[in-house]
Amino acid sequence: MCGIAGYFSAGKGAQYMSTLLECVKHRGPDDIGYEVFPNVGIGQTRLAIIDLSPTGHQPMFSKDKKLVLVFNGEIYNYQDVKKELAAKYEFMGTSDTEVLIYAYKEWGVDCLQKLNGMFSFALYDREKDLIFGARDRLGEKPFKYFYDGKDFIFSSEIKAILKVLPKKPEMDLLAISDYLTLQYIPTPKTGFKNIFKLPAAHYFIYKPGNLTIKKYWQPDFTKKLLLTEKEWKEMILAELDRAVRMRMIGDVPVGALLSGGVDSSAVVAFMAKNSSNKIKTFSIGFDDPDYDESYYAEIVAQKYDTDHTKMMVSKNDLISVLPKVIDQYDEPIADNSTLPTYVVSQLTSKHVKVALAGDGGDENFGGYERYNFLLMASEYNKLPGFLKAAVATAAKSLLPEEKNKLLYRLNRFLKAGESRSYSWNVLFNMFLDENIRSKLLTNNFIYESGLAGPVTHESFYQNLWDDSLSLVDNAMQMDILTYLPDDLLYKTDIASMAHGLELRAPLLDHEFMGNFFQMPSDLKVNLTDKKILFKKALVDGEILPENVVYRRKRGFVMPIGRWLREDLSDFVRGSILSPKLVESGYFNVSELNAFVNRYLKGNPSYNNEIFSLIVLGRWFENHA
Repeated sequence: MCGIAGYFSAGKGAQYMSTLLECVKHRGPDDIGYEVFPNVGIGQTRLAIIDLSPTGHQPMFSKDKKLVLVFNGEIYNYQDVKKELAAKYEFMGTSDTEVLIYAYKEWGVDCLQKLNGMFSFALYDREKDLIFGARDRLGEKPFKYFYDGKDFIFSSEIKAILKVLPKKPEMDLLAISDYLTLQYIPTPKTGFKNIFKLPAAHYFIYKPGNLTIKKYWQPDFTKKLLLTEKEWKEMILAELDRAVRMRMIGDVPVGALLSGGVDSSAVVAFMAKNSSNKIKTFSIGFDDPDYDESYYAEIVAQKYDTDHTKMMVSKNDLISVLPKVIDQYDEPIADNSTLPTYVVSQLTSKHVKVALAGDGGDENFGGYERYNFLLMASEYNKLPGFLKAAVATAAKSLLPEEKNKLLYRLNRFLKAGESRSYSWNVLFNMFLDENIRSKLLTNNFIYESGLAGPVTHESFYQNLWDDSLSLVDNAMQMDILTYLPDDLLYKTDIASMAHGLELRAPLLDHEFMGNFFQMPSDLKVNLTDKKILFKKALVDGEILPENVVYRRKRGFVMPIGRWLREDLSDFVRGSILSPKLVESGYFNVSELNAFVNRYLKGNPSYNNEIFSLIVLGRWFENHA
């Protein structure tokens, strides 16, 4: 794992490269290197994991010096690819980076079809005077770039690009509008004009003045396998074993994050089965018993006799790093699990360079509550009109939705039942209600952003909707293409690499996922249950005990709302009403004040919304 950076632009040089790499050195503390050519610079900061010798140094050249590569990530099947190439090419070392150079030399852009891994890279073809780069299928590794039609600058993190631009880029208000709805900014936007994210499963070719971007992989839910329950369970366990084993490669020790949830617990179980040594596992516990789930992590650690490290984290520990964690992200992201992810990554990095994690289980097997709600909305939508109206009237008459979060969600559910199916995901995933948005945003925001009318994000999802798929398959496909790379994987990449820790996710193996795209969705989710067959496979196969598998899913949560109201009221007000946000003219300050006051006086319904505004206020202060 590393940080990469470079440019294709006239008038730059060694100092420019040095500045870029300085901003991503936390991603690769073991080595730094760059090469400068006429109009091109390319460099890397390295976290050495495979081939610790000098032959693993980057940028890496082909033997004829015509190709030069910087690479971030891991190619897990590089040994297999190397065997295909060995008869034709001479290898100087044992790194996966060198394999990629000759894979490109042999197959061109089609080399991507050979790779199983997580990666982003840039390869300068000196003979053709072009840069070829790509990002892995699920978006585990980031690739950010600036392009204004003249200059092309890239890096693993936006902060490096911002550092070398002659002036701060303008804010992209359409991206901010997306953020206020989704809590993250969807690809390719970043919040800055002319700075973009390369989409997952895409590659690019840059020649002076011409950037071409193409997709090389797409989830396919259209083909279904008709297997017995026994056959599906056997496939789940066999594929999980293969994906975990593949991700245990490396020349350094590999540990695991163990939250006690079903996904991370399953990963640890198969790590233990595939290792002759004790697996190092890591978890954090909270001093609030309502939120502490470290007990379940300890059950799994004891079952598999891991070398387990648990750190109890106090409210003050987390509060003290909250501003730093928020500011670590160059794009606003209002997922408050960034905080525990950052803390457990910091703990883990003190013991190992690499850790496996359970990300991807919910997207594979239907682990989100919203999938149940989608099915409920579908059933509700089948009711006669008069009966739907009666249900809606009764629900809305109980209490105003702003007074009760449950009724707020119920009202959202009722709206979804009245909507077109492709808009249901908008309503279930919307974090800042349209009514609140319309009060908080000024006309300046509406017109300067180009929205010029009611804010709607239906088109965002409509373009991804496939009427040939089931509701659940559609929702999972949308999450894989949007929420997974732009929220979950962005969160974990920044939090882990802030400490020079490489996280690997077996459940995001694209071959693993491809198998279970073919599983009928009713074997994953029904009206009341989630991850149905995945859980049964783990229990029936005696991989995990029932009290770990069948407990209520909580996620990586903390009592953030209570802390914000009771301990951080000044931080809340100061962040949301930051000087630059107030001065921007994009927000109705009196409405913001009123919203904050209602919240701090004890209304707990809007914890997520308040946190999203805190993040946005700090982002304005740092970048406006």
